[in-house]
Amino acid sequence: MVGKARKIPGFEFAFKALIWQLYESGSEVHLPVESLSKRLYYQALCDSVVPGFVVVRETVHSERVLWKRSTPRAFVVGGKNDGRSMPERISKAYALRDRLIAAGVSAIVCGKVKPRRFKGRKAKCGDCKACAVGAVQVVLYPFHR
Repeated sequence: MVGKARKIPGFEFAFKALIWQLYESGSEVHLPVESLSKRLYYQALCDSVVPGFVVVRETVHSERVLWKRSTPRAFVVGGKNDGRSMPERISKAYALRDRLIAAGVSAIVCGKVKPRRFKGRKAKCGDCKACAVGAVQVVLYPFHR
């Protein structure tokens, strides 16, 4: 995607314009990406508009990489075909969060994917906004579709 995006005429200009509009509107922005190269590319692109405004968070695909990286990242603890129930995935996510915190890494478990209510309604992405906070080093997802 990074290589393809760079080849689209006007992509970087339009992307930077979008980032500026989001900044001016007071939005909090989290940009999830699938690789370190994309994280580096998009973080540099976003920082060229408003340094530190957008949190570009790499989704890492193993616990080994999760522990190795120090940049904002996300990790999916369970998947559709792992044979675990949602309560088991949630429990595993919280156990991993506790280990990360004990090691001095700030981490949260995403509340969107577990039964939780905000002001009488089901949780939605955007209710907690922790993904868009650069100080949160790791966001753990108990499940991903």
